Amino acid sequence: MAQEGEVLEVVSIDETDGLRMTLNSGDIIHLRPSGNAPELRCYVESKILPTAKRGVSQILGEVLEMSNG
Repeated sequence: MAQEGEVLEVVSIDETDGLRMTLNSGDIIHLRPSGNAPELRCYVESKILPTAKRGVSQILGEVLEMSNG
């Protein structure tokens, strides 16, 4: 998700409905369990659509790697 040379940091965390992290870039990553299916949902909010799409792929890839680890 980080642009070249950019360092992303989590500046706030909200655990109300899963795990919602706000980054220093203003982007938001939200991981939460589905309310009606045995799956994990991932949402990324960004001002730039390709960044949001890339973020979802990266985050879910990391989660999958951790679960297979």
